[in-house]
Amino acid sequence: MGDSRALRSAFCRLLLLVIIWPMQVALAGLDSAPQTSALTGRLGAVGMISVGDQGQPVRLATGFLISPCHVLTAAHVLARVGESAQIGTAIRFAPSANSRSGFAPSLWGHVVAANQDFIMRENPVTLDLNSKSQDWGLIELDHPVDDIEPLKLLYPGSRIPSKATFSIAGYPMADQKLLLNVQEHCVNRSRFHGSMEVNGVVLLDCAVRPGMSGGPLLVDGNGELVAAGIITERFEVGQKVLGVAIPIKAFAETIEAQMRSSDVCAVGSPFSLSPTSEKIAPTGL
Repeated sequence: MGDSRALRSAFCRLLLLVIIWPMQVALAGLDSAPQTSALTGRLGAVGMISVGDQGQPVRLATGFLISPCHVLTAAHVLARVGESAQIGTAIRFAPSANSRSGFAPSLWGHVVAANQDFIMRENPVTLDLNSKSQDWGLIELDHPVDDIEPLKLLYPGSRIPSKATFSIAGYPMADQKLLLNVQEHCVNRSRFHGSMEVNGVVLLDCAVRPGMSGGPLLVDGNGELVAAGIITERFEVGQKVLGVAIPIKAFAETIEAQMRSSDVCAVGSPFSLSPTSEKIAPTGL
């Protein structure tokens, strides 16, 4: 009798392991650990943003060079709670191309453009996608960077296929080594959420992690990595983690005008002139 009970108990434990183990593997894929990829070496323009000085808390996030002296990021990492991103706020930017053992030289700059309708909220109860479409900011560095290739931006009028995939890059706050995290093969899920208002943003089937806000949403423009938007948020639908990004077209005219009038490094068009690959480019941007 004892042997029979022991066998049944062992069988039940084995059955439970067979059932639970695949579930754990599947769930782990929903919010994967920080990772690198073959793209990492091509993303020297992506870096870590730090905001704040003595007397106020320092906030860490991600940004990326789009000219020798201009960095794009999310507005909510530049603003205090209850306020919009203030023009002139001092910012430190550490590009990954200069990183050695997780510690990169800091470049100083300041905020030169942001949507003043965006107000930073503390722990919002619901995800306001309309507000997220305003969540962007432009930083101008005090000195241009000559040895890092900036990321080109997706031309605002581009229309590309819906079955394409994205990549995202950023610095998760939980990663003690401060390594750039790159996730590939993210799918545009905007069209599958009919009950939600998604005008002006892109919903991503990719596990955006805290700290990756301000990082680029990337597509492949015939072999050239092109930034199609800015990562701004993560949220959960059931057990699935999704990301939110703002497409470049939401602020293209504003930043282009600001970059052309720069006293540090006036530049022409920041947009990619090459047509985007029909194989992996997203639509609706």
